[in-house]
Amino acid sequence: MPTASHGLAVDVDLLGELSRLGRELGEAADVAELERTYLDGVARVLPFRAHGVYVFEDGRHRPASLAARGVSDYFLSRYEDRGRFQDPVFETAVTSGEPALNRALMSEHAWRGLPVWDEVFALHDMTTLLQVPLIDGNHVVGTLNFGDREEPQYGRHGSLAIADSLGRIVGLSLASLRAYERTARQRHTLAAALDVCDRAVIVTDLASGDRHSNAAAREALERIDALAPAGWLEDLMAEARAVDSSVRTAEGQLTGPDGAALRVVVRTIVDPVDPSVIVSFLAVYEGTEDRTPELPGEVAAGLTARERDVVRLVVDGLHDHEIAERLVLSPHTVKGYLKQIYRKLGLDSRVGLVRVAFGVGGGRPPRRRMTTRRAGRSPVGARR
Repeated sequence: MPTASHGLAVDVDLLGELSRLGRELGEAADVAELERTYLDGVARVLPFRAHGVYVFEDGRHRPASLAARGVSDYFLSRYEDRGRFQDPVFETAVTSGEPALNRALMSEHAWRGLPVWDEVFALHDMTTLLQVPLIDGNHVVGTLNFGDREEPQYGRHGSLAIADSLGRIVGLSLASLRAYERTARQRHTLAAALDVCDRAVIVTDLASGDRHSNAAAREALERIDALAPAGWLEDLMAEARAVDSSVRTAEGQLTGPDGAALRVVVRTIVDPVDPSVIVSFLAVYEGTEDRTPELPGEVAAGLTARERDVVRLVVDGLHDHEIAERLVLSPHTVKGYLKQIYRKLGLDSRVGLVRVAFGVGGGRPPRRRMTTRRAGRSPVGARR
């Protein structure tokens, strides 16, 4: 490969190695594999005696993990204990967000005169130090570290250019892994929360093709599978397929071996944040049991009887004009009731209302209006 002191000539082999390393990093399943893959391939792109990769703790410049080759464990320990926050190369890289090279910052004589030289870098006679920040969004989340006893093979400008490319490639791979890990943690938390819910909930992720059923849903599915022919429930869920923010309801009936009727109701809503996530509430009723779920006590307590009627019909998937017909009201009056319900529960959509009604959503319990009596006075707001 060619060398350059004030620039880097385009080298087909070098570009090929960068591309190859980028593909290998993109296949890493976790941060540990990313670090190993990087260290296995980085010398093909930017030869130094020592290479390291640091991944920081969230919001801090302390390493959550590190991997290095070409230096001793004693050197790494000394650097963390006495060197990192005395190191001007590290400080320049993380504050500027750009690669930093000690030889571009100061003379070799000045470098050897620093306390951090005596404390750390003299151990390997490291007269060349290059550090590259790894960026995720607007945050530095790690560094790539290079050390040697000689001038960089590609000169100062060439090495900085290659190192910058490496930092961007590794930074993108790391950001992708972290985003995936955050999503996985969120899904695990959601799954754990759903499992303790006493309502039967099935979450379908259309993007991944995955489906999660909580404990109550698995119990209901066992009852259904014992009686239903193949594909029966999936057909019912297709009938309840939601296409917008409204609630869709489908109902089917099964007959047990003793002739008793088993009614199955599926109510489906689309996640307003991610339309590829479908939430289905499954209920199994025997005989003539009421198919509309009871509202959680803290929700029902703060609503009037008419507001509770409206909530139940929303849960059943009825639109405003259908609710108006059922309750012999005008559509305008129904809209007014819904506004009051949303305000009391701290909600802003039908989807949120259905979740709260099934006890799996957010919102807040309705506030009860208090009246105060004082001795010798009428109730506040009462006429005399």
